[in-house]
Amino acid sequence: MSIKPQRRLTIAMLAAELDDDYQTAIWKGVESRAAQLDIGVLSILGSRIESPIGFEATANTIYSLADSHQIDGVVVLTAAISTFIDTHKVLKFLQNPLGIPRVSLGLKVPGIPSLVVDGAQGIEDLVKHLVLGHGRRRMAIISGPAGHGEAEERKISLLTALKSFGVVPDQRLIVPGSFLQVSGVDGVKTLLNQQIPFDSLFCMNDRTAIGAIEELQRSGVKVPQEVAVVGFDDIEEGTYLTPPLTSVRQPLFELGVSAVDILYDILQARAPLTHHLLCHAVIRESCGCLPRQSFSSENHVKWEDISKLDRHLVDELLRLAISGNEHLFLKRLNQNLLDSVVQRRSLERWQDYLTAIRSKLREEESWNLVYDEFLFESARDLIAKAETRSQAERRIQASRRYATLRSIGSSLIAAFEMNSMIRELAKGLHDLGFYRGFLVRVDGKDIPNGWSRLWMSLDDSQILPNKPVRFHSNDILPADILWQQERWVLEPLVFQDEILGYVILPGGLIDASTYDSIKESVASAMASLLLLEKVQTHERRLELDVARRTQELTRTNQELVKEVDRRKFLEQEVTQISNRTMESIGQDLHDDLCQHLAGILLMFSAVKSSGRLTSDSPEVLDRIQTLLSDSIVRVKQIARGLLPMGFEEQGLLGALEALVISARHSSNAEITLETDSEFSLDDKDRALQIYRILQEALQNSLKHSRSSKIEVKLYANVRTKMVKRRKTAIPGWIAEVRDYGCGIPAKVGGDGMGMRIMRYRAEKACAVLNLESMDPGTKVSCWFAESSGGENC
Repeated sequence: MSIKPQRRLTIAMLAAELDDDYQTAIWKGVESRAAQLDIGVLSILGSRIESPIGFEATANTIYSLADSHQIDGVVVLTAAISTFIDTHKVLKFLQNPLGIPRVSLGLKVPGIPSLVVDGAQGIEDLVKHLVLGHGRRRMAIISGPAGHGEAEERKISLLTALKSFGVVPDQRLIVPGSFLQVSGVDGVKTLLNQQIPFDSLFCMNDRTAIGAIEELQRSGVKVPQEVAVVGFDDIEEGTYLTPPLTSVRQPLFELGVSAVDILYDILQARAPLTHHLLCHAVIRESCGCLPRQSFSSENHVKWEDISKLDRHLVDELLRLAISGNEHLFLKRLNQNLLDSVVQRRSLERWQDYLTAIRSKLREEESWNLVYDEFLFESARDLIAKAETRSQAERRIQASRRYATLRSIGSSLIAAFEMNSMIRELAKGLHDLGFYRGFLVRVDGKDIPNGWSRLWMSLDDSQILPNKPVRFHSNDILPADILWQQERWVLEPLVFQDEILGYVILPGGLIDASTYDSIKESVASAMASLLLLEKVQTHERRLELDVARRTQELTRTNQELVKEVDRRKFLEQEVTQISNRTMESIGQDLHDDLCQHLAGILLMFSAVKSSGRLTSDSPEVLDRIQTLLSDSIVRVKQIARGLLPMGFEEQGLLGALEALVISARHSSNAEITLETDSEFSLDDKDRALQIYRILQEALQNSLKHSRSSKIEVKLYANVRTKMVKRRKTAIPGWIAEVRDYGCGIPAKVGGDGMGMRIMRYRAEKACAVLNLESMDPGTKVSCWFAESSGGENC
């Protein structure tokens, strides 16, 4: 039975950026120690939590990937990402539902393994140097972010040290800051505007101090002659300021190393070892000291303060110096300098180490002044040359990278199609020395629970831009990609308030700012292309909408033309119907009523001409009376044809009943009427049209069917109709006339004037007219909905 090999551990590091010496130095320590322990590292670079800057707040959503099941533990640079939040919110951020171990670096968080440095001694040494060494007692202070634990501790240590040397700071000279360079600029502006004298300025980090020096010099204040400026952290940039910045050095590289050690102990179910890291003052020129004064015995690093990572190297150099092996001493020192350059660690610390070695060497009985001067002068010259070479190499590499990055940016922006952009990106990454890398597009904003697509997988010469691979975002990358065993940097791609995706590149670059430059170029190009795709998609949709709307308008226009023609035809039919009705009324009056009246007139004339009554006169007068009564009935029938009797008072049912009664008087056929007592139709216009249809059908049956039986019915009927793919019941009524006569002549069919009139009326009544040949006879039926908004309206 084979045993499944255990997966290597993979940890994540959460930081705000690597375009910053403080975070870069810690990152180098994390990656270096992880490599020694054979641990994979994914450095996730978001931004400061709850940042008021929109794109920074959006970038923070990428931190949720640290909750992935691919991650075993997390190192969080809380001091860097918590500028805008307090300890309570930091604790809430560090908690996660999966129980993945986390280590807070820079801030002490209750209940979370935390790694902080003790800066009190370094601050006290710096205050002592300023007060006693340079007589600076009017100190101004630019604080750190409000509620930031590390900033508050530094401020407390500073005030305590000032008090111990009898300095009481003016509260008006304490102004707020944010650890950002701009806060140094703003802080100095506030201090100068108050016009309260001060001779020294303590900034809570070097980035603030750099901004403060720039603003003081811009305002005409000489540093350090008029105002001495000091900082905290000892980032590399401070070394190259004019004047070089005096600061409190944090063991940043060692912080990263120790954080990995603590996390590794937790993952191995061991109690984490205690890591006691101290800070010490680094004296340069911004405090008022002369160059190289930092090498004096007053300012050298204490032997016990030497980094544990360098302790064995310094011990070896001390043994070589005591043994008198000058050649091997310088050779070993040179190798250490080369290693520091590769690791991008400060070379200046070796100046401090040389001072510490020299101090130890003078305690030896065999110490020789001439040998001492020659050896250490050669050693310092070696360090100076290494520093010069390192700076020159960095400038050359930075120039090359800048040119390559500029070329990449131009190529990406010039691409007007996503696959082209990805090919240009792959080529540019190769030019920068990357032979692996991934570009991921995030679908939606819910990163941990959503889906993503792999747009680029760069592996040696293999590029896969054409078929994006979809995977669950919590996996970070598709399951078939083995990435956990290496060092990676994950940069979010953000445009305004939208997270587009992320790019994953191999770690270990000497110039960590390259990652940020690549991120900016890819994010800009990606946003432009996505916007272009949206515009093109919108354009295609608009074209389709225009085409569809054009078809609809064409169809509507055609229907309108047909409707106009139909209206004209109907107008002609209405005219014909009107003429036919008038002819029918005229014919009835002429052939029927007028004949009756003419007969009455003749009979009356005969009686009148006789001059006297005869035996036949009563019979003639009775006949005249009968004809007059019959004429009155005929006039009423004509009137009923024009105006339904009882319609206004009793509605459709009453009118139908009167119609049937009238028809029975003028015909020998059996005419029956069946109606539903529940019938109701409030629309009188529709009811009148239904009446006319039944009237026309009944008259046609009486005139043409020769049927001995005619049925008139009005009853309820429910029809079904598909509405949104569902059957819907529509309540309605059927009105019909059925005879049992000879049926419809073939030559007449359903196209006679009477049928056209009935169809027209059915349309006006929102009804469905149906003519059926029965066996025997004919049935005319009309279905109409209870509501005028029914199926046919």
